[in-house]
Amino acid sequence: MKPDPSGTNQTLQIRQAIALQQGGRLAEAASLYRLLLKQQPGQPLLLTGLGTVLLQQGALEEGCRFLAESLKIAPLQTEALFNRGIALAMLNRLPEAIASFDTLLGRQPRHAEAYINRGNAHLALGHYPAALADYEQALSITPSHPQIFNNRGNAWLGLMQFERALDSYQAAIALKPDYADAYFNRGNALKQLGRLDEAMDCYEKCLDLKPGDPRIHNNQGIVLMELAAYEAALQSFEQALSLQPYYQEALVNRGNALKNLGYLAEAIAGFQQLVALYPGDGLHHYNLGIAYQDARRYALALESYDTAITLLPDKAGLYNNRGGTLQAMGQSRAALDSYAQALRLQPDYPEALNNRGAAYADLEDYQLALDDYAQAIRLKPDYAQVYYNRGNALLDLKQFEAAQAAYDQAIAIEPDYAEAWYQRAHALKALLRPDQALKSFARAVSLKTDFDEAYTCLGNLLLELRDFEQALNCQQQAIAINPDNAGAHNNRGNALKELGRLDEALLAYQQAIHLKPDYAVAYNNRGNTYKDRQQLDAALLSYDMAISLRPDYADAYWNKAVLKLLNGEYQEGWRLYEWRWRSAQKDQPRPDGPHWLGEEPLAGKTLLVYPEQGLGDYIQFCRYIPLLAAAGARVILEVPRPLAGLLSTLAGDPLIVVQGDQRPDYDLCCPLLSLPLALRTDLDSLPADAPYLSAGKDEQRLPAATGQKRVGLVWAGGKAFKNDHQRSMAVELLQPLLELPLEFHVLQKDVTAEEAAFLAGYRQAHIHALQDFSDTAALIAGMDLVVSVDTAVAHLAGALARPVWILLPYAPDFRWLLHRTDSPWYPTATLFRQTQPGDWRGLIAKVEPALRERFAETHERKNPAVSHS
Repeated sequence: MKPDPSGTNQTLQIRQAIALQQGGRLAEAASLYRLLLKQQPGQPLLLTGLGTVLLQQGALEEGCRFLAESLKIAPLQTEALFNRGIALAMLNRLPEAIASFDTLLGRQPRHAEAYINRGNAHLALGHYPAALADYEQALSITPSHPQIFNNRGNAWLGLMQFERALDSYQAAIALKPDYADAYFNRGNALKQLGRLDEAMDCYEKCLDLKPGDPRIHNNQGIVLMELAAYEAALQSFEQALSLQPYYQEALVNRGNALKNLGYLAEAIAGFQQLVALYPGDGLHHYNLGIAYQDARRYALALESYDTAITLLPDKAGLYNNRGGTLQAMGQSRAALDSYAQALRLQPDYPEALNNRGAAYADLEDYQLALDDYAQAIRLKPDYAQVYYNRGNALLDLKQFEAAQAAYDQAIAIEPDYAEAWYQRAHALKALLRPDQALKSFARAVSLKTDFDEAYTCLGNLLLELRDFEQALNCQQQAIAINPDNAGAHNNRGNALKELGRLDEALLAYQQAIHLKPDYAVAYNNRGNTYKDRQQLDAALLSYDMAISLRPDYADAYWNKAVLKLLNGEYQEGWRLYEWRWRSAQKDQPRPDGPHWLGEEPLAGKTLLVYPEQGLGDYIQFCRYIPLLAAAGARVILEVPRPLAGLLSTLAGDPLIVVQGDQRPDYDLCCPLLSLPLALRTDLDSLPADAPYLSAGKDEQRLPAATGQKRVGLVWAGGKAFKNDHQRSMAVELLQPLLELPLEFHVLQKDVTAEEAAFLAGYRQAHIHALQDFSDTAALIAGMDLVVSVDTAVAHLAGALARPVWILLPYAPDFRWLLHRTDSPWYPTATLFRQTQPGDWRGLIAKVEPALRERFAETHERKNPAVSHS
């Protein structure tokens, strides 16, 4: 069509272009506008018309240029200002869009759509108060506009005013019941408020209205993740991706769901896909690093974090996670630099302070760790993990009360914190509160049923409390959870050993060693089991293997010492026995001053001999005191209070000091059980002269003589002794002895009500009130024979040179040696040994005829045959 130069025809052609535009024939309208602009290049109406058509065609940049040119000529065109503002907003040139709407509203202040769109631009920029002001203005003009209520809700959502946002969304829905976006946004607000079920209802309603919207499935998945319904969440993300395969947020969320489900390989593959699609997005490298870190592929995690840092150099979280990876790699000192960088970028970052504290704790810089934990708590008082880590540092510092308090604070914040219950149990155990520790371990495993470490520690505590069957059950539970837990197999062996199931114990230790060939502890425990089976060569090989793996392994050296002593190899045994101070006795306080082990003469010296181990040990080894005095020493003998009276009868004139009282000055000191080493004792030279103690007081008042022989009885030792269950028996097993025509006297101080009730059935059995060992010694002096399990009373009878039969378990203490019925330590002792572990009944079956035979002559004299003339 050729242009007609007449004005009338041009007006008709402009109307024709507008009609074409309104009829949707945009290409024809654009052509006509261009044709007309060649004739009238600066005509604002034509420039605006062409610009608007171009916007409608999606040519936003070109359309904006024509509208800008038109506005230069005629700045107050309402349509041009509005359309240009819309286009600039679509181009994300939001400040320019706002300026265009500002100009329009300055001219036409009742333009509701301009307020709405300017509000939208402010909303997109995060200018929430400005957006709210615009939406309120729009509502004052058009109060029944659902989109305004919806958008106002989004502004309130941005300000985290969730209840107000809900009110706005509800108003939008009331005006437009099928408003899918309002339901979607309302679901988002409910999600933020933690009203997750209601949020899911909103998303379901939105899906009914808009089934093809991937955002809805994505947000449903987010809610399901918060509900820990990870499988369902994964399905939602998969549904979102089926609708929009390259939906970034859904891809990220899918990776996180896979990670939470433990499908780490699949999560890594998903994040790798995101990195390949969007290599310049540092967040995708960040998420890939987290997945690698969770999979313990630390080198790759570090590489991903470093890449992310080049893209996001100011993101503190990246440096924090990088530090965590280095720490997991055992590079805690290098991790400190990463945490420092995180804190430089974000000084109020409690997570980084907590993690840096953990790195300091790894390096045993506990005060710096505690300082960081304190700062993290000030920033985030409800931070359970930092209280937990604070507890760990205090536990390492042996500040057990403070550690327990820290774990209690963690649990108060997060009652289901299984690890805090677990560590709290360790603190309580160290505080000697085993019953509370037991409950704390039990709580840990109830909260985290796959917590194999907690099961094995619970089992170990039950073992210490001598509940061997339950201890065994716990170790088996730990193994069921994690069959490769070498520690649980080792601990199972310990429980089986205490139950006397030695063959099974050996198999358990062997499995532990199979899983962990350098497991020195299992070799040591295996050695103990071989020793209990009296397979000394095999035991020695196990101890030596443990020592080769850990050359400073004090327990193995001490056990080797006990084996040597048990086998009569005293020279090496006493030397190795000094390892006890780095083993079971490592925490026992020792006096200050030079220790004497026989290196220098004692003439003219004051030597302090101080106590260790049990009362029976003290009675056995105090025999060395006269030898020290004979060597010219002035001996200060520190004694446990129950032995003070008895030990005053010892030759050598020692100065007796009760343990805990003020010590006099001394030149040298020596622990009691180091005297055999200091005096070079072997089987041929041990001081065996007896008696070396005496009762020191009159005999205990005994019942009137009946003509029967008097036998002292001891069937159990003190419950505090770790191995008491092996050396003690039930009083009922003594029944065959009690039925003999003898007078029996109980020599043990502690008798339970049940035991007393049993003995009350035997008129010839007598229980005595004993205050100390002097009372016991006086009572022993009136006995014809003492029959005792391996307790202090047996030693006392031997030290008094009274006849004593000592009943020994299959695995005896080292002092009784092996395979002998006599003792080089006590000439008046006869040893009776179990032939099978735990078989006290069989042992009593041997003692009963021996006892009958010993006093047979007496019985015959008491009941002579009578002849009648």
